Order: sequence, then structure tokens, then C-alpha cells
Amino acid sequence: MRKHSLSMLMDLYEMTMANGIFQSDMRDTITYFDMFFRRVPDKGGYAIMAGLEQLIEYFNNLTFSKDDIKYLRGLNLFCDEFLDYLSDFKFECDVWAVPEGTPHLPDGAYRHRKRSRYVGLFGRNYGASHHKPSVSYRN
Repeated sequence: MRKHSLSMLMDLYEMTMANGIFQSDMRDTITYFDMFFRRVPDKGGYAIMAGLEQLIEYFNNLTFSKDDIKYLRGLNLFCDEFLDYLSDFKFECDVWAVPEGTPHLPDGAYRHRKRSRYVGLFGRNYGASHHKPSVSYRN
């Protein structure tokens, strides 16, 4: 079975922001991104951490195909240097997370990523994709 790339599952806004940051003096600034939930559905007391393996798989496969680059180039929104960078793009980051199966309370970060600012935008939308990490809820 062929795996589908999820790299283009993002708002165009995020890609234009990454292009702008790429062209700025903030290009190599290290930033931190947290993923968290605000409340447990059904007024539950806690959640169980799950989905870390899928998140790491997503990060490891975050690349842009020739067709992706061709599409982005056709939009006439991005500088050539940025598109060339995306052609050889390999996502790298540090991930700190609570272990799978760990009970977790709302409002606390449960995945933490450190990466340069514009590259970090590419991983930001993982939680909004249809491969969202699962969380088991408990009362």
C-alpha cells in the first residue's frame, strides 16, 4: 500500500509565513511549539497520552515532492530560494513528550518541539490533520 504524504496538509497561510520568515533575519531563530488540550470531553478528570509514535512518523516523513514544489511554484507566492530549500527539505526537531500511557491533566503541554521558527510551522498543523494523535479520556 502506498503511503500518502501529509506535508501539504496545512493552511496556505502557514506556508507563506514560513517563506517570509525564511527571507528574514529570523530564519535561524530557534523556537518552541507546544501541543496541548484545554479540557477533557464530558467533564472527565484526565486523559491518557497516546499517538506519540504517529507524531514521530509524521515528522520523519515530512518532505515535499516534486509535484508539491511545482504546485507551490505555480502560485507565484514564494521565492525561488525557499522552494529550492523545500525540494531538499528534511524535518529535524527535538521532541519532549510524556510517555505513552501516561495520565495527563488538561492545560499542560504534552508534546514539545524545538526547531527553527519557519521550519516549526510545518509541524504545527499535525494535530489538526486527520491523523490526530488519539487521547483516551477517563473520569
